Order: sequence, then C-alpha cells, then structure tokens
Amino acid sequence: MADKEKDKEAAEETQEAKPKGGGGKLKLILVLVGVIVLLGGGGVGAYLMLSGGKHEAAASAKGSDAPPPAVLDMELDPFLVNLADAGGGHYLKATLTLELKDDQAEKWVKARLARVRDRVLLLLSSKESSELLTADGKFTLRDDVQKAINEMIGENRVTAVYLTEFVVQ
Repeated sequence: MADKEKDKEAAEETQEAKPKGGGGKLKLILVLVGVIVLLGGGGVGAYLMLSGGKHEAAASAKGSDAPPPAVLDMELDPFLVNLADAGGGHYLKATLTLELKDDQAEKWVKARLARVRDRVLLLLSSKESSELLTADGKFTLRDDVQKAINEMIGENRVTAVYLTEFVVQ
C-alpha cells in the first residue's frame, strides 16, 4: 500500500509540474514571438522611413542642380487717379509692383516706362470705386494690368502684378 500511495503522490506531483512547466514554456514562447514581431515591425518601419528619406533627398538634390528661375520685381511709382464714378468724387492711390520673367522684360519696361504708366493710368481711371472695394475687384484689376502690359510687350513676360499700396477715397 505504501507503494500505491507513493505512486499516487508521484503522479500528482508530475501532473502539477506539467502545467507549471508547460505554462512557463508557453509564456516564454509568447514573449519570444512578441519580441520577434516587434523587431520585425520596427525593422520594416525603419527601412520604409529610411528609404523614403533617400528618395526625397535624391529628388531635392536633383532639383537643387537647376538654378531658380530669374524673376525680377519692378516697383512702379505711385498712381493717383480719379475714378469713373458718376459723382466724380472718388480717387485711387495705388502702387504696383510688376513681377517680370527676365532681364529683357525689365529692360523693355524701363525703355517704355511712359507708355506703360499711361496704359495703367487709363486702366485705373476707367474703374469705379464700387468695383475696386471688393477683393474680387482687386484681383480683377491685377489681372487686367498684367494683361494690358503683356499685350504691349507682345509676350507673357509680366508673370504677376502686386498691389503694394491701395487706397480708394
């Protein structure tokens, strides 16, 4: 009987040891799998980030080889004109800056400055104050001045017109 009891106790100890040992191994396996997944995910993420950075660096290096386009700003003297309102009591004071495509455009405008100013004065004085008080009116005015000067030049050498001073009274 003593042998049977010893066998029972040994069997119980073995059964108790198995779940403990199996659970410990299971935990170890889960931890190892988690570490591998984290390292693999981190490695893939780092690779994607680093390879993306190389592509951006290469793209910016290619772009830096080309010189920036030569754009010149030319500020015109202020314009003071009576507006085309019915009562005739409103005037406009505006200073314009032309953004020119290249040196040739600047030379052209300087050589014909009186003609350019005349064309802009006529254009400004044809506007009514109600047109110019809205943002859309100012955008339209800028576009009209650009178009008028480009028509005089014969090419699109004025790339933009900026209103640097603008008062309607």
